[in-house]
Amino acid sequence: MFKSVAHIGLTVKNLDASVAFYRDVLGLKYLGEMFMDGPETEKLFDKSGCCARVAYLKAHGSESVPPVELIEFTSPQAYKDVPSLFKTSISELCFESDDIDKEYKRLSGMGVKFISEPQDFDSTKYGFGKSRAVYFYDPDGNILELIQSQDDIEVIKAQKYELAVCELKDRTEGETDLNANLANAAAILKKYMQDINWVGFYLFKENQLVLGPFQGLAAVVRIELGNGVCGTAFEKNQIMNVPDVHGFPGHIACDLSSRSEIVLPINVNGRTAAVLDIDSPLLSRFTYTDEKYLSEIVNIIQDIWA
Repeated sequence: MFKSVAHIGLTVKNLDASVAFYRDVLGLKYLGEMFMDGPETEKLFDKSGCCARVAYLKAHGSESVPPVELIEFTSPQAYKDVPSLFKTSISELCFESDDIDKEYKRLSGMGVKFISEPQDFDSTKYGFGKSRAVYFYDPDGNILELIQSQDDIEVIKAQKYELAVCELKDRTEGETDLNANLANAAAILKKYMQDINWVGFYLFKENQLVLGPFQGLAAVVRIELGNGVCGTAFEKNQIMNVPDVHGFPGHIACDLSSRSEIVLPINVNGRTAAVLDIDSPLLSRFTYTDEKYLSEIVNIIQDIWA
């Protein structure tokens, strides 16, 4: 019976260039190289006069994961085919990442070509959980994939929120100007939160919500209580986490690219004084982690407001 996957092989045009890419750009550990020739090689590949250079690389700290085998046929030389996910073959090689967005930016900056930006997938109903993934190409056009599990995403998200909380405390310590503190709070959240396109505050004035400090596109200046996600969160005095704003009755669209939204009420001296509003171009962007740490941010704001 089969015991395990021994390695995953990729045919390449230039072994030295491919080793440099997988080792120096992707960060795999180089294990070594060998040369294959002779009658057994000809029989194995069913090709007369066949010779090949073969190198092996492996991800650091992953002993149970099979290595990547890179093969350059020196005789006869391999021809380059058009890579496609839509033809029967080994379609792609997938690498797991602990910060897919960081790697996407790093590799893009090095000239690596991607098929798209990282995308979010929810396969919980099939028993596979949530993940974030993206496809890209190696120097020969072989299709590779980066993937990150939702558990890793939430850990990194929490770490960034911890930094945001610390910076907000530092920036607001000893400062009594409310407008300055809210402006810095919006800027700090924009700095540490990924996949958001608007973050800011609406303040309760003259029996309505009025636009306060924010980061993003120009927004609706005044919102009636009970209208939209912000007005509803204020009126109910509760967190509103809306996975799809297009399905929310009376949604007020400031940025047409927004797909999900979270709004948290800010209570001062026993009354609701404002709301923190954050939009995202992604569906179901905001999770329990966001609610937890944004509530901590709101607590800081409530303390300095009072």
